[in-house]
Amino acid sequence: MTETKKAKALLPERFPLVALQQEYSLLERFVERSLLPFCRDLGLTVIAYSPLAEGRLAKEQDPVLSDVARRYGLTSAQVALHWVARQENVLAISATTKCAHLKSNFDAL
Repeated sequence: MTETKKAKALLPERFPLVALQQEYSLLERFVERSLLPFCRDLGLTVIAYSPLAEGRLAKEQDPVLSDVARRYGLTSAQVALHWVARQENVLAISATTKCAHLKSNFDAL
């Protein structure tokens, strides 16, 4: 992360470093220990790719995730996507090939 600070300092003002892209989901949370606080301190946004853990959170039946989804009338995928998207300084990007999944993703937010 020292390299990121150096890079940010070297960039001309007209080309600011504004975001870092990193895998982030309920199954991949290692970024919470150092990357998220680091980015918040520098005013950087984390672009979270694979917020559904490459579809595993949409397919696998985790009992806790399923229970939360049932309580709120959502799918497990919607709960997982909403959880990532609500984090401070985080934008979630989720790939889909089906219109129904795209609508479901929007409904999660």
